[in-house]
Amino acid sequence: MRADLAVAAGDSGSVGLGAFPMGVAFGILVVHSGLAWWWGSVFSGFIYAGSLEFLFLGLVLTGASLASIAVTAFLVNVRHVFYALSFPLHRVDGRAAKAYSTFALSDEVYAVAAGAAARDFTSRRILWLQVFVHLYWAGGATAGALAEPAALTRPAAARHPARHRSRARQGPGPTRRPRCAGSAGR
Repeated sequence: MRADLAVAAGDSGSVGLGAFPMGVAFGILVVHSGLAWWWGSVFSGFIYAGSLEFLFLGLVLTGASLASIAVTAFLVNVRHVFYALSFPLHRVDGRAAKAYSTFALSDEVYAVAAGAAARDFTSRRILWLQVFVHLYWAGGATAGALAEPAALTRPAAARHPARHRSRARQGPGPTRRPRCAGSAGR
């Protein structure tokens, strides 16, 4: 097991050089978008879809419908259907391992694990490769979110400006009538 772990760390190292900084950029974007720092970890840990996460953040912040989010997710990730045709999932042992391997299939993992040089990769080596790449991305997003000084110091109104702006616009209570453009001075 340790041999597979060490070899997978080497296999994933060059991918980590790109995945970690992109994760950092995503984490910073999450905080700059007004969300709490931990949303970077949640998105990158559970959505884990790279470019879709950047799109998802924008869709969530603009209040897009669930149908819009679903269609966008499908269109961005439909390429994984074709990856699955030649990804060595048949070499991954166990139901839970296959489920994680399906979830953690990314462009970068596919590039490393589906080539001719990877024909002798064991189940553990493939899984460790996927775990490392997932950790590079999620770890980068968490580090980026925490590295942003605003993540821990901004007051709630600054972290969630849209929520506080809408309350400010509402005025003192429900009896306030909106003014029409032509009703100035009446």
